[in-house]
Amino acid sequence: MDKPLILIVDDEEDIRELLRLGLEPRGFSVDEAGTLAEAYAALGRRNYDLCLTDMRLPDGNGIELVDHISNGPAPFPVAMITAYGNVESAVEALKAGAFDFIAKPIDMKVLQVVVENAVHRREPVGDESMLVGESYAMNQLRRAVQAVAANRAPVTLTGEPGTGKALAAREIHRLSVAPDRPFVAVNCAALPEEHLLDAFFGGPGALSIAGDERGFLRAAQGGTLYLNHVPALPPFIQAKLLDVIQQRSIPTGAGNRREIFDVRLLSSSSRGLGEALAEGSLRHDLYYRLNVIEVRVPPLRERAEDLSQLCDMILGEIAVHWDRPVPSLGDGAMAKLREYRFPGNVRELENILERAVALCDGDVIQGADIDFPAATKGQETPGSGD
Repeated sequence: MDKPLILIVDDEEDIRELLRLGLEPRGFSVDEAGTLAEAYAALGRRNYDLCLTDMRLPDGNGIELVDHISNGPAPFPVAMITAYGNVESAVEALKAGAFDFIAKPIDMKVLQVVVENAVHRREPVGDESMLVGESYAMNQLRRAVQAVAANRAPVTLTGEPGTGKALAAREIHRLSVAPDRPFVAVNCAALPEEHLLDAFFGGPGALSIAGDERGFLRAAQGGTLYLNHVPALPPFIQAKLLDVIQQRSIPTGAGNRREIFDVRLLSSSSRGLGEALAEGSLRHDLYYRLNVIEVRVPPLRERAEDLSQLCDMILGEIAVHWDRPVPSLGDGAMAKLREYRFPGNVRELENILERAVALCDGDVIQGADIDFPAATKGQETPGSGD
């Protein structure tokens, strides 16, 4: 089997040599280019598995190269090399389509993780989407999810409570480069503040809160960490989380030692992280690290044509859970559901159907069995789902 071929683009010869010396002993073949022109010439001669490019080049910038490769006839992963702490450059590169980024000074362990993730990408597992519906809004969501799943850029999922942001996060993970690795979902609003450090970084309280004595960050290693209600985290945890993301490593508690943090980050907030930033509940530097790409999950009222399919799916799940035959919806029940606006979205539909199954006489749900709650709906409360 041929060695994976990597193109290094940097105008500093010592950086190119450092990267070559770090990669060739690990079984990679390396070509070098010092300018955009040399990079374009190399791309015309050979097919590469990965490109590592600096942001600033003598005749242009790395973003141009990302765009050229990503929109070319045979796109492949590009990782951007940026100055340490330059959030704007990293975000710009990821938005342009870069697979990942590496900060200078280059940590060879981080380099190895990025390269391994890029050149050994696996095909998505299975073909059946977890996102149900054939409406225009759902087809748009599926396209967006497929697009962002192909790289490692942090993604923020926006949408009203109950729309299914957590399901969209799981779909991104399923289609990601590491679908067989852990998916760890964290409801930040439901964590007891006195045990937050343990929950994220490991400690005596981690097992009962995170389900893993190593904490959320280590439990997600190699996979995906999904953070819901990030603005609910207190400032000291936001600061520590930012430090992990920027340094791409986790403090071990033993002196100054740290371990590599190899995790895809997804986050969500029903109000949107931008609103949390404006009101001061979210650090601006953490916002820019998390909100690289934004994917909107549509409300149920924008996908009315999916209602019948959703009802069939939910009723099937209820039947399995209750160990009973799958009930059907009578014409009156379906007509009543179609007239409703669902301020609580899919989660509210689930609750309504569960009540209807409990109330119906037999295996057909009638209009009289459909009961809409009178209380205010659709308002997010701490600890509510997505």
